Amino acid sequence: MVEKKIGTTADMYVEIKAKTRATNDSEVFNTANNYIKQLEIKCSDFNSQNSTVKYYNNALDNRKETKIINGELILTLNTNTNELITYVSNKSEFPKNTIDENTIKELANNIFQKVNVTDKNMYELTFIEKFDDEIWRAEFTKKYGDKYCAGESVKFSFAPESNEIVTLAINNIKYANNETKITEEQASNIAEKYLDKSSADNMTITKEIIRPNFFYKQLEGDSNIYANIEQYRNAYVFTFDNEAQSQVYIDCSTGEVLGGNMKLGGEY
Repeated sequence: MVEKKIGTTADMYVEIKAKTRATNDSEVFNTANNYIKQLEIKCSDFNSQNSTVKYYNNALDNRKETKIINGELILTLNTNTNELITYVSNKSEFPKNTIDENTIKELANNIFQKVNVTDKNMYELTFIEKFDDEIWRAEFTKKYGDKYCAGESVKFSFAPESNEIVTLAINNIKYANNETKITEEQASNIAEKYLDKSSADNMTITKEIIRPNFFYKQLEGDSNIYANIEQYRNAYVFTFDNEAQSQVYIDCSTGEVLGGNMKLGGEY
């Protein structure tokens, strides 16, 4: 697992000054307006008179980002690829919803179909929920066999009554689809060492697509900030029977510990 340290929290997200960037603002406005049309968002055109363009180094996610901001909305693009990362409407009020849930699911699917992602037929609606009287939230996630990859997902909130997107976030993180080369027994032997250090007595095992992290470094007192791992992998996930539901991830191919989690917090 490749480790990339970030200096301080102030270094995680830093604006890039005009003299150090190489992006043409006019191209940015063209790209932004193309996304506005694609998503069928009602707003004035982005241009240099009514909008601001800012550039950032997102060290946490290891990418450069472009933000286009005006009174109506904010768009964030990947500076190198021009891919849309997020959209946020600046509207504060939307019409109260009167539409039934089945129709809302159809509207959510229509919004998803407008989003530019590859292998769209592999995505499934994995979450839809009422947020308040005006807004609902939905998530579509890419599925490989019987497993979902959270790194390839589209999350958005929308006002069903007016069919307006309120927020949108597109995750596009590579999935290694690594082979299973070690057995459950081999993985269990590795996980046992972590179980012994916990407040738990037993553990259960599942096989999931996870994003490696630095959970155990932090648990051991490492105060460094690390960039997020840019890849999801197949792993054995061991969940302990303690109150925190502590977890350890074991790589299915290598047996490497890929991090873990404390699902509920509390004592490890």
